[in-house]
Amino acid sequence: MDTNDSLMVASLWHSMHAISQQLSPTVGCSGIELLEADTFDLHCFQSLTGIFYLFCLHF
Repeated sequence: MDTNDSLMVASLWHSMHAISQQLSPTVGCSGIELLEADTFDLHCFQSLTGIFYLFCLHF
């Protein structure tokens, strides 16, 4: 993935994370926390100052 692809995936991931928090029937749900793909894992961590993402590449 090039830089532009990474930014698009992160943007989509943030949207899915935010929507899943709002749609969850569970009170206090923190949203989607892990996306597992064939070539990478995408983790979402919430800090006190906001959200950050971690790409874990598989080779």
